Order: sequence, then structure tokens, then C-alpha cells
Amino acid sequence: MAMERDGVPVGTAKETHMLVNATGDTNHNKFWKCTYYDSGDVEIEFGRIGKTSTKGVHRGVGHSWMINKMDSKKRGKRNKKTGQYEPYTEIDVMDGTGVKTGGGVKTVAKRELATIATKQIEHSSPQTAKLIKWLADVNRHNIHKATGGQVTWDASKGVYTTPLGIVPPSSISEARTLLNSIADHVANANDRKHRDYRNWTDRTFVKNVERYLTIIPHDLGMRWSPQNFVPNVSAVQKENGVLDALDASYVTATTVKTDGKKAPKKADPKLFETKLTIVEDGKVIDRIKKKYRSSLNRNHYRTYNMKLVKVWQVEVGEMSRAFDNYGRKLGNIKELWHGSVCSNLLSILKVGLIIPPANSSHCTGRYFGNGIYASDQSSKALNYATSFWGQKDIGRYFMFLVDFAMGREYIPPRGGVCNCPPGYNSMFAKAGRSGVQNNEMIVYKTSQANLKFLCEFS
Repeated sequence: MAMERDGVPVGTAKETHMLVNATGDTNHNKFWKCTYYDSGDVEIEFGRIGKTSTKGVHRGVGHSWMINKMDSKKRGKRNKKTGQYEPYTEIDVMDGTGVKTGGGVKTVAKRELATIATKQIEHSSPQTAKLIKWLADVNRHNIHKATGGQVTWDASKGVYTTPLGIVPPSSISEARTLLNSIADHVANANDRKHRDYRNWTDRTFVKNVERYLTIIPHDLGMRWSPQNFVPNVSAVQKENGVLDALDASYVTATTVKTDGKKAPKKADPKLFETKLTIVEDGKVIDRIKKKYRSSLNRNHYRTYNMKLVKVWQVEVGEMSRAFDNYGRKLGNIKELWHGSVCSNLLSILKVGLIIPPANSSHCTGRYFGNGIYASDQSSKALNYATSFWGQKDIGRYFMFLVDFAMGREYIPPRGGVCNCPPGYNSMFAKAGRSGVQNNEMIVYKTSQANLKFLCEFS
């Protein structure tokens, strides 16, 4: 049946599917989207991701017809040049109307993250209100820049969207798994001693990169290669930063079952149980300045000359209670520095410090296992605030002062990545002894850390 190019589907959308082909070396970055309506109409849209598209309607063809078309796309056609089949892959996204595969799901959040954060984070200072709004804005800007404009902020829904739709947590989780595998291969491909040195055409690696780009689109041009996309571990870690920021932004999207009925009006979801108070006590500020200056390392040239400009006292309700109930009882509490890029700060102020789900140390830089990292050396921690996004040009950098309940410490030997052995509560990687140049302290439960102060540097 011919497709009506200018047709408008009849009825209510019941089911939407999105298929993507992101093969790089054959000039592909395509999508194919189909939506089934209760009238039997099927709307088809196809084209290049973020570039051009064609849309039309097949009248009354029914659900089975749509499924058969999908199956054909998934099987793919044989490329005449390469002889390989080029199938489309279905991905889990919500489109601009909120309709998700299976139907009956809508997004109901309608306010910008900055508005909700400013309202819910307890504060009494105009300077603090400006900081909160700025943190929300820098989160948005950095994701947009890192993906070449392919991931953008939808202020009407309070979420990030791609040209294919909203990226839900399930898709971000899959992207993390793929990125772990990608990170390991990239590290090996740059290691002269590894058998995969310069092996950029490994089939599994290429497929993982293509799948990753179907979930998190980037503007890479009509033709691209995996090596150009992720040439080194640093590039992979920037992608991990994109996923962290996407996870942080998604807290403003709430989904509810609608069953075709109008969603009820709801108040903004309670996202923040946080108090942020600007510190004006000179004695407290002087103590923090002294602690910062006394633990600088001249070798950290990017951060050595930075100065403390503002301090906020921080209290995240859930984190503070968990620390009192568990961490404080372990004892051996150390006040340490924890640096983070600006785009992650609002998420930290919402839930406290978390242990990200990625497992690859190449992907995350966590060489002593999955935990929360801090240091008693201020410039070491502050380096983490300048690692991603080219944030060196922003001119604003932040560190937290955190209480770490170390309990019984384990000092790892030199060489190799290791996890905290049984019977210990934390790890103290000592400079010159544990294969690191600067002290690193790691705890493996979020209830062993508690935020105390947010410090701004310039």
C-alpha cells in the first residue's frame, strides 16, 4: 500500500517503535520509526538522525502489517559493496508525545530543573540561588556541547532528549554496559604490549560502538570510525561523564500509567532534601583555606594557583542520616577533599555521593574498585573538577569537604587494581607505596561518606 506523504493519522497513538542503523563505514546513521493508531493507521518516519526525515501514513493496514515491516528492517538488506547485511536495531526511547513502546506511558514533569532545585533546596542567600540556577544551566550546556548538539534540553518536560526521543534510565544503563566494554578495548588498542594493540576493527568492538551511538546519538558526520570517536581512554571517560549527567537530569521526569486518560495534575516531585548555607564565619573560612593550602602539590600545575572564593555548608538529609546510622559508628573519620565536574554537582546535592554502576576502571578512572574516592591532598582532588568537558575555561571549580568513615583501613601493595579485602572497611592508597603518586582514600559504602562543605575556587 502506498504511503501518503502528507497524510495525518486517524485515532489515538497506541504503540511506537524506534529502529536505528548507526553503521559508520557505510555512510549510515539512519532511523526508522513506526507508530500504530487505534484506527489501524500506521505512521512511518525515516531519515538520518538529527538531519533529514520523511514522514507518511499507511491507511488502515493494521498492527500485523507494522510488525512485519519492523521484522524486515531488523533483518536488514545486503550491502552490495561489503556483502554484509545491515540490520536496524530497536532501541528503547520515549518520543516527544511521551508514547513509549507498549503505549500508556507519559511524562508529567513540566518544570525546569533549576526552578525545582531553587524551590526545594533550603537556602536564604541570593548568591546561593544564583549558584543553584547556574549548576542546572551548566549541566544542560555541557551535554549539548559534548554530543554535538544531538542531546538537547526540553524545558517543557524537564528532561534531555535526542533526535530520536527521550533517553530513559534503561537505555542509559545499557549504554554504560557498552561503554565498559568499549573502554577496555580502547585501553588495549593503545597498549603496545597487548595483543589488541592498534586493533580498531575488532567486530565486537565496532558493534558495541555502533550500538552505543544508536542510544546516545552524536553528530559525527556522514562517515565516521570507532577510532575517531574514541581514540583514547580520555575520550571514553568523557562519554562516561555524558552518561552521568544524563542520569542526573532524568530525576525531573516522572512517568505514570495513563491508560488513555488525562494525567492528573501533580505537584513537583520531591527531589531535594538539601540545605545549602553560605558560610560567613571567618574562622571557618580561614580553617578551610589553611587546610587547602597546606596540602597542595606543586606538580598539579592546573590547580596549584587556585584560590578559595566561597564556602557553603551542605546537608543532604538522606546521606547525613545514613552516615549517622552506620559510618559514624565505624570510627576513624577523616575530613577529605572530593572534587567533581560542575555538571554533576546538582545530582550530588540531590542524593549525596554515589558509587556509579560502571565496572571498567578505564571507563571511570577508579583503579581501586567501585567506591567513593577522596584525598587528603587538595590539588589532587581539585584536578577532578577540571577533567572533563574542557571546563578549564569556565573559571569556576568546586570541591566538597567530606567526612570519610574509614574504619579499618587496608593499604594496597604497589601494582595492579584491587578491591577492598574482607575484614576491612576502606582502602588507603598511599603515595609511593601503593603505586600512586598521591594519596587516595576509598570507601565502598555510600553510608561511609557525608558532605560537609561545598568550596568554590577560581
